[in-house]
Amino acid sequence: MRKVYEGAPVSEGLGIGEIYCYRKADLKPTPCRIAREEVNAKLAEYEGLKEKVDAELDDLINQLQCSQPDKSLIFMAHREILHDKAIDEKIRKEIGENLSDPAWAIYTVYEEFRLLLAGMKKQQFRERAQDVVDVRDRLLRAAQGIESPSLSVLPKPVIIACHDLLPSDTATLDRDNVIAIVTESGGETSHSAIIARGYGIPALAGIPGLMDIVKDKDRAIVDAIEGRLIIEPTEEEIERYQEEKERYLRLATEIRSFLAKDPITKDGARMEIGLNIGSVEEIRVKEAAYASFVGLFRTEFLYMSSPQLPTEDEQYESYKEVLEAFKRPVTLRTLDIGGDKTIPCIPLPKEENPFLGVRGIRLCFEKPEIFKTQLRAAFRASAHGELSLMLPMVASMEDIYQAKELINSVRQELAAEGIPMAPEVKTGIMVEVPSIALLADLAAKEVDFASIGTNDLCQYTLAVDRMNPRVMKCYQSFHPGLFRLIGYVVEEFRAAGKPVSVCGELAGNPLAVAVLIGLGVRRFSMNPSSIAKVKRIITQLTTGQAQELAEEVQRLATAAQVKRFLENELQDYLY
Repeated sequence: MRKVYEGAPVSEGLGIGEIYCYRKADLKPTPCRIAREEVNAKLAEYEGLKEKVDAELDDLINQLQCSQPDKSLIFMAHREILHDKAIDEKIRKEIGENLSDPAWAIYTVYEEFRLLLAGMKKQQFRERAQDVVDVRDRLLRAAQGIESPSLSVLPKPVIIACHDLLPSDTATLDRDNVIAIVTESGGETSHSAIIARGYGIPALAGIPGLMDIVKDKDRAIVDAIEGRLIIEPTEEEIERYQEEKERYLRLATEIRSFLAKDPITKDGARMEIGLNIGSVEEIRVKEAAYASFVGLFRTEFLYMSSPQLPTEDEQYESYKEVLEAFKRPVTLRTLDIGGDKTIPCIPLPKEENPFLGVRGIRLCFEKPEIFKTQLRAAFRASAHGELSLMLPMVASMEDIYQAKELINSVRQELAAEGIPMAPEVKTGIMVEVPSIALLADLAAKEVDFASIGTNDLCQYTLAVDRMNPRVMKCYQSFHPGLFRLIGYVVEEFRAAGKPVSVCGELAGNPLAVAVLIGLGVRRFSMNPSSIAKVKRIITQLTTGQAQELAEEVQRLATAAQVKRFLENELQDYLY
């Protein structure tokens, strides 16, 4: 019987095929008490389980570190959970004082932490509860002698349906035989969504009761564009969606043909296309060869991958590696921690509103030694290529003055030590906070360049926590007020003869790029996967057309009106 269910598209695409229900064994142990004289032996047993799981995680990290370093960070985080002191002490207490069997102790303590995370307001914390479950289940499987489930070998192409995919489920996924993924839980920021997007697998999330709805070998259509799961579709639907899928794939192939094209408008205006990266591996993908600069080098990955603060030499080697491998200009964003980004080596106090708290440049001012260590490493690396520094979360002119003072003092220290560095390292700011956007005329006199981070600028302009699902509908990246603000920043920096770029998600969105060109933006920095589709829109427009679009957008009243207008005006260029 045909049924249609709505879900959240978390990885774009279309899939048609049979359902494979991925159900895992119930690992919940039976409560069991041990004798007092067994305590030492059971504590040793618990240590053995940890060692076994530690070895499993090491294997996964080693498998992924070279090919997919961003995915390996997930399992580094799992290892941190495995060795978490608070969890470990509670389990030991449960065994030693409450005389619980190791399996039951593991289950009860990890469940306590899972519930704690699941009950938090922030979605990213709730989704991290799945990481706790992943580690817990590894320990329980080891305790019960159950082999870890695997999706690494699938007999034929299938649509995977499950409650949710844990990171360990997706790490070794048989990508050749996965048509699509559909989950009961999860969201756009969940690990399964991130990995699905990285693999280019269509994925829907958030379909309540999914595993009670579907069964093995059900025919299904996954529309991860409109957000629809169709169970037992009609033959006409299958035929129509097959045509739509072929059209979608043809379009994707056509779009990829634009990779090698120069980003020049029809009237001869050249745009610059840059990369947003988090590691040297990301500049080795095919698409990176078609970018002329790195507009955003996120340095957090170094801090995320280690339980200790990275040393000056470790940072220097990493920055040097990127500069020598890319051989084009690189803009290094200084440490941007806080808000939704936390790292184990810099414990931060709980804040009521972390996005409004100590993050970005504020944290660097609060911990100047960490900031100075990074600056020293960056200046040393500048001897090996064209490096610029970019400051995140700047909110005031005082932020700029204070940062410049610290930067100059570090440069003087290195010069006094006789350490080689570039004769000039430009300093710019991220424009993410409305207050500094409104002071763009003054900021442009103090810095060498600006890059507009549209994700946070939208969040702060509209007063919307972009990680809170309850207000996600209020996060409107096509809000006309946001475009007006961007236009003002671009105008003031260009008037001062200073370059300005866009490095947020809007830079990789063809609809938005058309407007941004009209506002005067000429530099765009994006994920490598977005380069082809952005070049496609650039090469099909004139700057005059883009200006007309930008003018009309700023006259409209709502984000919905802006989106409809652009989709209508640009449909011949997009589809």
